Amino acid sequence: MTQLAAHALHLSLGQRKVLHGINFSAKAGEFVCVLGPNGAGKSTLLRTLAGAFAKTDVTWNGGALAAMAPRARARAIAWLPQNGDAVWPLPVRAVVALGRI
Repeated sequence: MTQLAAHALHLSLGQRKVLHGINFSAKAGEFVCVLGPNGAGKSTLLRTLAGAFAKTDVTWNGGALAAMAPRARARAIAWLPQNGDAVWPLPVRAVVALGRI
């Protein structure tokens, strides 16, 4: 079964420790909600799980996400950032699907 996972995930941006010992897993078909106040690291966690930071211990189907070829990672994991202007005349479903191309 397809699974995205992180165990004891830590991330520092410069001198600032952002994520501390995060454990996460999601299987295919699951809906996961990440809740927290502003500045808690929700977006950073999602960016990390999507592979935005190369030196993290995130796995996809048991293999290191960072070791995947960029095209293979793009086919496996789609991520649409919260702050970006989508100026294309496309429905939301089509815009989200662009992350898989």
